Amino acid sequence: MKTIRTLLALLLVLALGVPVSFGETAADGAAEDTRSWERKTFPLYLTFYGTVPYMEEFPLYFVDGVNDMPYVDISDVLACYNKRDEENDPDVLRLNAEYDQEGGEVTIRLGENTSSLCLNFAEQYVSYSSFDTFHSPSYESMMDNLYSSGFNEAGEPELFRRISSVVLQREGNPLFIDMKEYDIPMIRRDGLFLMPMHTAFDLIIGMPTKGKAICFNGQAVFFGYITELGKETELGQLYYSVQADERSPELTSYGLNELCMELDHFYGLKEAHGVTRFFDLLLNSGLAKRFLDLSANEADKALAMLLSFYLDDGHSGYRSNSWMTGTDPEVNPETVKGGFSAVTGYYTEKVLLETREKYPDSKLPYFEVGNTAYICQDSFHMYEEDPGAYYKGLTEEQIAKDTIALIIYAHDRITREDSPIENVVIDLSCNSGGDVDAAIFMMSWFLGEAPFSSLNPITGAQRTALYQADVNLDRVFDEKDTLDGLNLYCLISPLSFSCANLVPWVFKSSGKVTLIGDTTGGGSCVVLPMTSAWGSMFQISGYSRCSFVKNGSYYDVDRGVDPDVPLTKAETFCDREKLTEIINNLY
Repeated sequence: MKTIRTLLALLLVLALGVPVSFGETAADGAAEDTRSWERKTFPLYLTFYGTVPYMEEFPLYFVDGVNDMPYVDISDVLACYNKRDEENDPDVLRLNAEYDQEGGEVTIRLGENTSSLCLNFAEQYVSYSSFDTFHSPSYESMMDNLYSSGFNEAGEPELFRRISSVVLQREGNPLFIDMKEYDIPMIRRDGLFLMPMHTAFDLIIGMPTKGKAICFNGQAVFFGYITELGKETELGQLYYSVQADERSPELTSYGLNELCMELDHFYGLKEAHGVTRFFDLLLNSGLAKRFLDLSANEADKALAMLLSFYLDDGHSGYRSNSWMTGTDPEVNPETVKGGFSAVTGYYTEKVLLETREKYPDSKLPYFEVGNTAYICQDSFHMYEEDPGAYYKGLTEEQIAKDTIALIIYAHDRITREDSPIENVVIDLSCNSGGDVDAAIFMMSWFLGEAPFSSLNPITGAQRTALYQADVNLDRVFDEKDTLDGLNLYCLISPLSFSCANLVPWVFKSSGKVTLIGDTTGGGSCVVLPMTSAWGSMFQISGYSRCSFVKNGSYYDVDRGVDPDVPLTKAETFCDREKLTEIINNLY
C-alpha cells in the first residue's frame, strides 16, 4: 500500500507541475542545515483579551523564503499557553517541558499530570502516553464532559455534584502519530525545536482548549474565535482586514497533509463512515486535487464539500473562510446547508415548526394541562457563566432561554403545595442540542443520579460517571431535587439531535422515563472546532463519543433511539390537549 507521502508526491506533480519537498532528513532525524532561515516577530491576538495583544513580539520562523507557512519553537508555544490566563486565573495549570537536546526529544506535561506528550524530533513522531488524561484539567477526571467545577469560590456545592465513588474509567492506548507518514516536518537546529505553527498549536494547545482557532494572516497570529454564531468577532474583523492571496505550493501540500493527520486521529466516526485513512477518501472522491489547487477558495470549497456531503454527520460542518479566500460574497465557497440527511431533516423541521404555529401552547417553555406539565426548550443552553447567578433569583427572560433556569422554575411549580401534576413531559422534539452541562442538569432532575458514558474510539479510552443536580438550590443533593413518584415522559422526533439525542438514550436505558414520538436524529460525538493550515474554520465530530452502556459494553448512539410510544402525526406532537389524553390513557 502506497504511503500518503508517496501518493501526495504523485498528485503534486499533476496539480502543481513540480513536487514539493520540505528538505532531506539527516541521519539523526534533524533537517539538514542547508536551507535559509529567517526569524520574525508578530503581535499575537487572543479572544480572552479582546483585540489587545498580550504578546507584542511572538516569534515565528520561515524556511526558504516561504512566508505563508510559519514555524514555531516548542518553548514559545508553551509560553503562549501558560500566559493566556495569567491575569484572570493565576492558579490555572501550566504546561511544563523537559528538553533532551542530545536525543532530540521534548516531553510535555500539564501541571502534575503523569501523562505526557512526547515530541521526538530525531525519529519524527509524536506520542501521547494517554491522550485522554493528558488533556484533563485539575478538577476533572479523564473524559469528563461536565465543564462546571461544582463548587463556588467559598468551596460550597454549586449546581452539580460528581459522585466520585462510582466513576469507572479505563485509560486508552498510547496515541502514536508518525509525522513522516504525513510529511509534516519536525526540525531541530541551533537549540530550537521547530514545527509548523498549526501542527504545534493543535497538538499542544488546540485540543485542550476545544479547538480555538490558531491562524496567521501574514501580519499577526490569532488564537481564539474568529466567528461566533455565524458572525465575525472583533478578532475576526482584524483577521480578515488584509488582502486575500494565493497559497504557496509548500503551504498547499502541507495543508492537505495536516488535514489528513487531524482527521485520522481526532475524527470520532471513522469506523461508521468506512474510513481507514482520510487521504484515501479524498483521493477516491476527487477532492484531493481540489485541495491541492493554489487557490484557497478552491480548497475551502473542497473542505465544505467534504464536511457537508462526504461526512454529513450533523456535527461536522464548514464555519468560515480562510483570510486568503476573504469575505466577499462573490468568492465565498459553495457552502451548503447540509448533505442528504440535512435535506431530509429540513422537511421534518418545516412540518413540525409550521404545525407549532397552529398550537401556540406547544412553544411555551412551561405549560400545564390538567395533571400534566410540559417543559419545552429547543436547545440546551446554560447562559450564565457564573453558576452562582442561579442562586440569586431568576428572571422571565432566563426562564425562557436558559435550560437550567427553566428546570429550576418548573421544579418549583411542579412540587408546589397541592400541585395537581402527575405527569411531567420534557419536549425535545425540536431540540438540536447544545451545552452538555445543561443536558446533565436535565438528566439529573429526572433520574436523581444521571449516568454519562464516553468512549474515545481512537484510543479506546472509556469513562462512565454519575452526576447529581441541586435543582431546588439548597446546596444539598437529595430526593428533593428530583420528581420521585411522578410519571416521566420525553417527547422526541428526528429533529432531536446531539445532546437531545443523548438525553433520550439515557432516559431509555434507565427504565424510568417513557419516550413518546419518533426516532431521534442521532449525533453522538462532542463537537471539535478546528482550523485548516491555510486559515479556514470548521468543526467535526470529535474524539469524545457519547455512549450508553449495556452489559458492560459501550454502544454508539449515533443511529438515534426509538420511542416507546410512536406518534405519526405532527398535530399530535403539538396539540397539548390531545397529547395529555394519550398519556393519561397509557396506564
